[in-house]
Amino acid sequence: MIVARPGIAVLALVFLLGCANGAEPVPGPAPAPAMRDWAPYKDFVESVRLAGFHAMDPAKRDHIEMSLSLVPADKSIRPGDLRLTVMKDGREERIPVDEKGRLRLELDPALVAANPPIRINLPKGSKVGVGITLLARIATPERSSYADWTTALDQGNGVIREQAGALRFFLPTLRSFVVRFASGPQTIRLESGDRARTFTTDSRNEILFPRDPAFEKPGATVTMSARPLESELDDQRASD
Repeated sequence: MIVARPGIAVLALVFLLGCANGAEPVPGPAPAPAMRDWAPYKDFVESVRLAGFHAMDPAKRDHIEMSLSLVPADKSIRPGDLRLTVMKDGREERIPVDEKGRLRLELDPALVAANPPIRINLPKGSKVGVGITLLARIATPERSSYADWTTALDQGNGVIREQAGALRFFLPTLRSFVVRFASGPQTIRLESGDRARTFTTDSRNEILFPRDPAFEKPGATVTMSARPLESELDDQRASD
């Protein structure tokens, strides 16, 4: 199934598991302590393109990272209540999931080879999607080169071209960032020579930071009033 969250550019791929024969999801109970097999590790990392992302030349992805998030079909289930585990070296290890359902999953070649099942604390038949987003990886976002940000966008579009196959023709072009801060107000200042633009957080402590070709010149800088929580690659234009 292909989905894109409104207003947010994702790789636009969702891996759906646990609902046989394409049946519609049926509201079920809250996550129970009992764990069950959910998906083989190798199948999972290949289906959500994590394996393909890491197989790319590092020079083509060194300014971005891939983020995965769990999206239960049953809206009564909070993503942060989900628990994932995998067997490694004879021990069941937890795959961290934060309160928003974000996974911290590093590709593990040993687990790809062994291909143990990933286990989840959901009843059989429950459907869970896995959303895919791309985040900018900037070492010092508080003070950085604008070229680092445009490189992140170029790499993000490159990932889509390489990993989405024929679907790439239906996916949007990444042209901006949604920069999220812990609190506001915060600002981003883009400068090049005697030209400057300042962006301010909205009520959600976010800034839509669009690509601006007029600033794509040597020496252009980005200054932020605080270190952001994350900077998600997006397809929105400044006027959206």
